[in-house]
Amino acid sequence: MKTLYAALLLGLSSCCTIEQMNQLVQESTWAIDENTDTVNRSTCVIVENGRLIDASTEAIRQNKQTLESR
Repeated sequence: MKTLYAALLLGLSSCCTIEQMNQLVQESTWAIDENTDTVNRSTCVIVENGRLIDASTEAIRQNKQTLESR
């Protein structure tokens, strides 16, 4: 990964100014931060969905038990 990054920077340095490279790095950092936030929110939703699935499974088990006892 470091080799790819170094090659990318070398390629960019031949066609971009330092300011342009810094801007690209900053934009990449912002994109990474946004993606990290999205992953964190998605993880919370997945955990909550798991909790809801567990609660639904328990409710189904209890309903089945109630129906079988009649």
